[in-house]
Order: sequence, then C-alpha cells, then structure tokens
Amino acid sequence: MAKVKVQGYELVRTQPLPAGMIVVTEPLSADHLVTSVAIAEMVQTSSGNFRVINDDELLALVAPRPAALVRFGPHSKELFFVNPADETGFPVNLPVPRS
Repeated sequence: MAKVKVQGYELVRTQPLPAGMIVVTEPLSADHLVTSVAIAEMVQTSSGNFRVINDDELLALVAPRPAALVRFGPHSKELFFVNPADETGFPVNLPVPRS
C-alpha cells in the first residue's frame, strides 16, 4: 500500500496586474481646486412665518406651464400638470418682494 503525503500548505501563483488596471491618484489642477470657507452663517426659521396662498396665486406660480386645479369637494382639490415631465419639478420664478 502506497503512503499519501499530505502537504500543510496550498501553493498560490500570482502575477502583476497590467498597468491599465492599476488605480492611481493625481493632484487637482489649479482650476479644479476645492477650498473651504472659515465663515459659517446660521439661518433660523420659525413656524407660522408663512401664509396660505389662494388658487390664483398657486396657478401663477406654475405659469406658464399648463396646469389645472380640480376640485373634488368643498375642501378638496388637486393640482394636475398637462405635461407629465412637470410633475417631477421645474424651476419656479418667484416675484421679488419690493421694499
């Protein structure tokens, strides 16, 4: 009967990665530098500092995009946009308050 020799290790063969697979970092160029500012400002808000807008003001906010305000009852209404893409959002041009 032949004796089986058991090795106490597993041989692993490796090879260097190709140069195109190695990740390196480089300093940012001067026009891409990111800086931070030492000054921070605290902004505080308070509850109740708002007013409920009426239907005409709501429709003016979404103008010139086509929209409809549909009433479902005396205290229930919903704003619908004609263009489905407008439902995900768009820039709103708010009037600048005059001082």
